[in-house]
Amino acid sequence: MPRDLKLPDYAPAPLSLSTIFSVFGISSLVVVSFVWILSGRSRETTKIDRLLMCWWAFTGLTQMILDGYFVFSPEFYKEKTSFYLAEVCEYVCVFFFCCIKFS
Repeated sequence: MPRDLKLPDYAPAPLSLSTIFSVFGISSLVVVSFVWILSGRSRETTKIDRLLMCWWAFTGLTQMILDGYFVFSPEFYKEKTSFYLAEVCEYVCVFFFCCIKFS
């Protein structure tokens, strides 16, 4: 952040970015390993299925740790309108449209 930048009412995050990413990296490794080992117990599960299970566990964990930290911090809802859910739905619809259009 530039030293001459002045942001009124700015409060830095209580955790450093390296702490957040280290928790994310370690927990991702543990969860993906657990899913890989657990999915290997079934003889019917193919390698592609196991990789997909690991991928979904990884993306879910990414949302919970990286996005969840910011969502559940009190500053996230500061100065939000009462139509916050409508704004989120609008972003999801735009994202969905872009995914369909560009894929």
